Amino acid sequence: ESDLLDDFVKRFMNEYNFSDFGCATQTETDEVCRPSTQGNLFLQLFYTLLDFRFLDGKWQQIPSTNHRLVVLICLRLLMRDTSFQRRFLLRGGRDELVTIFDGEGRAHYQGTEILREGQYPLIHIASMLSKMDT
Repeated sequence: ESDLLDDFVKRFMNEYNFSDFGCATQTETDEVCRPSTQGNLFLQLFYTLLDFRFLDGKWQQIPSTNHRLVVLICLRLLMRDTSFQRRFLLRGGRDELVTIFDGEGRAHYQGTEILREGQYPLIHIASMLSKMDT
């Protein structure tokens, strides 16, 4: 899973609009693809990460620090899209993110935080929180 999420990050690191991006190509007989619906593959990924890897303390259940970081980076990329950001807020993601930020901050100051390729989770979390305030 971690490798697939890493591939996602590499492939979509420059994308900002995931609402319209995940629809399959249309033919004359197909129904019109509505952005930001369950047919959007990016939305499916977003909800899967939220439900199974992030919300309700599931973040702490991921044993690998590297895996936790790549989940966080994927959520951060997807939340560049404002419709995904709204969904994150509606699902209670901000409160969970603040809780994670507190835990990661304690780990950082206690010297137990583990680096992955020079990246600290705190940097990503702080960026996500600052974008929500704007």
